[in-house]
Amino acid sequence: LREHLEQAKALVAGGRSTFSPEVADLYAKTFFRIAEATHNSIYAYFMRMLWTMVEGAFPYSREKLAFAPHIFGKIFKQYVAIVEAVIERDPVKARQAVARHLDFGEQELRRVLDEAQKAGTEKAGSDAAGAEVGSDKTSASL
Repeated sequence: LREHLEQAKALVAGGRSTFSPEVADLYAKTFFRIAEATHNSIYAYFMRMLWTMVEGAFPYSREKLAFAPHIFGKIFKQYVAIVEAVIERDPVKARQAVARHLDFGEQELRRVLDEAQKAGTEKAGSDAAGAEVGSDKTSASL
Protein backbone atom coordinates (compact mmCIF):
# COMPACT_ATOMS: atom_id res chain seq x y z
CA LEU A 1 0.00 0.00 0.00
CA ARG A 2 2.84 2.37 0.82
CA GLU A 3 4.26 1.87 -2.66
CA HIS A 4 0.95 2.74 -4.32
CA LEU A 5 0.55 5.75 -2.06
CA GLU A 6 4.05 7.06 -2.78
CA GLN A 7 3.60 6.54 -6.53
CA ALA A 8 0.27 8.38 -6.45
CA LYS A 9 1.78 11.24 -4.42
CA ALA A 10 4.63 11.55 -6.93
CA LEU A 11 2.23 11.63 -9.89
CA VAL A 12 0.00 14.24 -8.27
CA ALA A 13 3.03 16.33 -7.22
CA GLY A 14 4.19 16.10 -10.84
CA GLY A 15 0.95 17.66 -12.04
CA ARG A 16 -1.19 14.60 -12.76
CA SER A 17 -4.85 14.93 -11.95
CA THR A 18 -6.43 12.69 -9.36
CA PHE A 19 -8.63 11.54 -12.26
CA SER A 20 -5.75 10.70 -14.62
CA PRO A 21 -5.68 7.06 -15.73
CA GLU A 22 -2.34 6.54 -13.93
CA VAL A 23 -3.60 7.76 -10.56
CA ALA A 24 -6.96 6.00 -11.03
CA ASP A 25 -5.08 2.74 -11.67
CA LEU A 26 -3.13 3.12 -8.40
CA TYR A 27 -6.38 3.95 -6.62
CA ALA A 28 -7.95 0.73 -7.89
CA LYS A 29 -4.89 -1.35 -7.06
CA THR A 30 -4.90 0.06 -3.52
CA PHE A 31 -8.49 -0.96 -2.90
CA PHE A 32 -7.96 -4.39 -4.48
CA ARG A 33 -5.03 -4.94 -2.11
CA ILE A 34 -7.18 -3.90 0.85
CA ALA A 35 -9.92 -6.29 -0.29
CA GLU A 36 -7.43 -9.14 -0.66
CA ALA A 37 -6.01 -8.41 2.80
CA THR A 38 -9.39 -9.20 4.33
CA HIS A 39 -8.89 -12.83 3.22
CA ASN A 40 -12.56 -12.79 2.33
CA SER A 41 -12.70 -14.15 -1.21
CA ILE A 42 -16.32 -13.06 -1.65
CA TYR A 43 -15.47 -9.50 -0.68
CA ALA A 44 -12.43 -9.45 -2.98
CA TYR A 45 -14.55 -10.83 -5.83
CA PHE A 46 -17.26 -8.24 -5.09
CA MET A 47 -14.69 -5.41 -5.21
CA ARG A 48 -13.38 -6.57 -8.58
CA MET A 49 -16.91 -6.91 -9.93
CA LEU A 50 -17.82 -3.46 -8.59
CA TRP A 51 -14.68 -1.92 -10.10
CA THR A 52 -15.51 -3.48 -13.48
CA MET A 53 -18.90 -1.76 -13.38
CA VAL A 54 -17.47 1.52 -12.10
CA GLU A 55 -14.68 1.41 -14.67
CA GLY A 56 -17.28 1.54 -17.44
CA ALA A 57 -18.80 4.69 -15.94
CA PHE A 58 -15.53 6.15 -14.67
CA PRO A 59 -14.40 7.79 -17.92
CA TYR A 60 -17.78 9.57 -18.01
CA SER A 61 -17.51 10.47 -14.32
CA ARG A 62 -13.93 11.63 -14.83
CA GLU A 63 -15.02 13.76 -17.79
CA LYS A 64 -17.77 15.40 -15.74
CA LEU A 65 -15.59 15.90 -12.68
CA ALA A 66 -12.78 17.37 -14.79
CA PHE A 67 -14.86 20.54 -14.90
CA ALA A 68 -14.77 20.69 -11.09
CA PRO A 69 -11.02 20.94 -10.38
CA HIS A 70 -11.64 22.19 -6.83
CA ILE A 71 -12.39 18.62 -5.78
CA PHE A 72 -9.15 17.02 -7.06
CA GLY A 73 -7.24 17.91 -3.91
CA LYS A 74 -10.07 16.88 -1.60
CA ILE A 75 -10.43 13.46 -3.19
CA PHE A 76 -6.69 12.86 -3.10
CA LYS A 77 -6.47 13.89 0.56
CA GLN A 78 -9.27 11.42 1.31
CA TYR A 79 -7.40 8.65 -0.52
CA VAL A 80 -4.25 9.45 1.48
CA ALA A 81 -6.25 9.40 4.74
CA ILE A 82 -7.69 5.97 3.90
CA VAL A 83 -4.33 4.44 3.03
CA GLU A 84 -2.58 5.95 6.03
CA ALA A 85 -5.31 4.67 8.37
CA VAL A 86 -4.92 1.17 6.93
CA ILE A 87 -1.12 1.34 7.22
CA GLU A 88 -1.55 2.47 10.85
CA ARG A 89 -3.90 -0.49 11.36
CA ASP A 90 -6.63 1.80 12.69
CA PRO A 91 -9.93 0.22 11.55
CA VAL A 92 -12.15 2.94 13.03
CA LYS A 93 -10.20 5.71 11.34
CA ALA A 94 -10.09 3.74 8.06
CA ARG A 95 -13.83 3.05 8.11
CA GLN A 96 -14.61 6.72 8.76
CA ALA A 97 -12.22 7.84 6.01
CA VAL A 98 -13.79 5.45 3.49
CA ALA A 99 -17.30 6.58 4.42
CA ARG A 100 -16.33 10.25 4.00
CA HIS A 101 -14.67 9.48 0.67
CA LEU A 102 -17.65 7.59 -0.73
CA ASP A 103 -20.16 10.18 0.49
CA PHE A 104 -18.12 13.05 -0.92
CA GLY A 105 -17.63 11.35 -4.30
CA GLU A 106 -21.33 10.61 -4.60
CA GLN A 107 -22.34 14.17 -3.60
CA GLU A 108 -19.92 15.82 -6.00
CA LEU A 109 -20.78 13.61 -8.95
CA ARG A 110 -24.49 14.19 -8.37
CA ARG A 111 -23.94 17.94 -8.10
CA VAL A 112 -21.89 18.04 -11.32
CA LEU A 113 -24.45 15.90 -13.17
CA ASP A 114 -27.34 18.04 -11.87
CA GLU A 115 -25.57 21.21 -13.04
CA ALA A 116 -24.94 19.64 -16.46
CA GLN A 117 -28.56 18.60 -16.72
CA LYS A 118 -29.76 22.10 -15.76
CA ALA A 119 -27.44 23.66 -18.32
CA GLY A 120 -28.74 21.26 -20.97
CA THR A 121 -32.36 22.00 -20.04
CA GLU A 122 -31.76 25.76 -20.10
CA LYS A 123 -29.99 25.51 -23.47
CA ALA A 124 -32.81 23.42 -24.91
CA GLY A 125 -35.36 25.94 -23.61
CA SER A 126 -33.41 28.84 -25.07
CA ASP A 127 -33.06 27.02 -28.43
CA ALA A 128 -36.81 26.35 -28.48
CA ALA A 129 -37.58 30.00 -27.64
CA GLY A 130 -35.28 31.13 -30.44
CA ALA A 131 -37.03 28.82 -32.89
CA GLU A 132 -40.42 30.21 -31.87
CA VAL A 133 -39.26 33.81 -32.34
CA GLY A 134 -37.85 32.91 -35.73
CA SER A 135 -41.10 31.24 -36.78
CA ASP A 136 -43.08 34.38 -35.83
CA LYS A 137 -40.87 36.50 -38.07
CA THR A 138 -41.39 34.10 -40.93
CA SER A 139 -45.16 34.17 -40.45
CA ALA A 140 -45.26 37.95 -40.26
CA SER A 141 -43.32 38.35 -43.49
CA LEU A 142 -45.74 36.11 -45.38
